[in-house]
Amino acid sequence: MPLFKDTADFLSEYPYLESAEWDMLLPFLKRVERTVFRDVVLGHKYFDILQTQYTASIAVPPTAMGAQNAGVLARVRPALAFLTAHAASNISNVLHTSGGMMVTETENQKPAHMGRIRAAQADMLTEGYAQLNQLIQHLLEQQPPDWGSPLRDEVRESLVPTMVHADRYMRFAGPWLLHHMRPAMRRCQIGPVRTLLGETAYDQLVTAVRDSTTTPEQASILERARPAI
Repeated sequence: MPLFKDTADFLSEYPYLESAEWDMLLPFLKRVERTVFRDVVLGHKYFDILQTQYTASIAVPPTAMGAQNAGVLARVRPALAFLTAHAASNISNVLHTSGGMMVTETENQKPAHMGRIRAAQADMLTEGYAQLNQLIQHLLEQQPPDWGSPLRDEVRESLVPTMVHADRYMRFAGPWLLHHMRPAMRRCQIGPVRTLLGETAYDQLVTAVRDSTTTPEQASILERARPAI
């Protein structure tokens, strides 16, 4: 089961699709769940744990989720809802009939102009990413024991692990954008930075950043390395 059970449940986080058919939304919901949350942010193991616990929490009789995982799920669902609505927005603008694609038009309603559609889609995406940023920040702060994902692994390997470290040198829009920058940042980090420091000093620096045990000398190195990265 996905992390929403039906349209009514979906509306609790995105209250603008009251007339949407659940079967229409479900393929987009599953795609966003898989490509963003399961494959990148949460990791397969932790996503499956949340999914299993969520399913149990709405069963009869229900089994309550633990407080930490319930807190994570409460931040997953708004991001998932807005990103799903955006993913489904183009195809939901038309009716698929045996006579081709149609639009609904009555005396009281008519299709929105493309400019308004694009503005609405942009706002869906902006809010979805804002909610996703809050989720990532929450995960980094709470460090759930079952959380293991590509995003977490990249944070642990980085000399610029979080927005706290990045904001001092460049104003990113949030952790999600920072994550998308990581491949380019990693090329600099494991290229010139590692070459200049040498393998041993580099490995020690990465470990110190990950464990928050940097020495004054390492902190001085980071003051020069991070702006370059």
